[in-house]
Amino acid sequence: MKPRLLFLLRLTITTLLLFVGQKIIFFVVNISHADGFSVGDLLAVIWHGLRLDLVTTCYLLIIPLVIVAISLFIPRLNPRKTLQFYYLPVVILMALAFIADTVLYIFWGAKIDAADFIYAQNPKDLFASVTWWQMLLGALVILFFVRHYYQRFRNATPEETFPLASPLWLLLWPLLLGCTFLGMRGGVRESTANPSYAYFSPKSFLNHAALNPLFNIVHSMGKQEDLSNQFQYYADDELEQLTQGLYPQDSSYSDTLLAIPHPNILLIVWEGAGSRMVLNDSVAPNLASLLGEGVYFSRCHANNFRTDRGTVSLLNGWPGLPT
Repeated sequence: MKPRLLFLLRLTITTLLLFVGQKIIFFVVNISHADGFSVGDLLAVIWHGLRLDLVTTCYLLIIPLVIVAISLFIPRLNPRKTLQFYYLPVVILMALAFIADTVLYIFWGAKIDAADFIYAQNPKDLFASVTWWQMLLGALVILFFVRHYYQRFRNATPEETFPLASPLWLLLWPLLLGCTFLGMRGGVRESTANPSYAYFSPKSFLNHAALNPLFNIVHSMGKQEDLSNQFQYYADDELEQLTQGLYPQDSSYSDTLLAIPHPNILLIVWEGAGSRMVLNDSVAPNLASLLGEGVYFSRCHANNFRTDRGTVSLLNGWPGLPT
């Protein structure tokens, strides 16, 4: 009984330690987002993040548990050779989620989730502003962590075959499986495991640092919504009747602030440049000088919080999407 239990215990502790290491690196790399910090903050991040780390670990333990069950009937099964095919995709996912989450947080200040995969659909645009040496460095860092994680999992797995099991294992294995599924759920509480399990501070950065990136991605995948049928409060014919006066085709109903009928309009989309920057003579003196020559809308505000949504709103004149 002991070799199998020790293996599962070593694998659990190894996985948890890897997740703790991720939190420390994330905390240090993104420390600029912290509004003051201390060693106590880092320890609190590690402590409050352990719950979701354990949930994620339980998910990763399902296949090793199955291998342990198979070894009860196939004594010659080598766990290290068998599980190496499982460990490789797991460590690749762990490394990619961790590196992407850590690096993107520098720029976005937000945790990576399934919604961010939309940007990966066009790799050319995704890497348009990344130099070749940055891509090379990123690939080397990912390879380092893949190798490191794989070696840790491999070392936690016995190379020799498990000995013959006692009949007690036939009762113990279902108990272990039940505890693992309970851990995946996040306990016996009414609510299942969710990102709020890691939230403990009024400071967003500390909550984000405590949140397991792999769990957050997988959890958000189940929260993707089909919005095609939402916000349809009227039938199509009724909606057309209600809105037909909003876009008149007769030019006599239109008005203009322009002095010439066919102007040459240049639209400058400058992300992140608020009025305090644009209207600052020392930052953009020529742009600020245009205020007296054109029409200045002083009460325009951000219509959304992400580039893809805000740009669409800016270009077509509609409000930001509701979700």
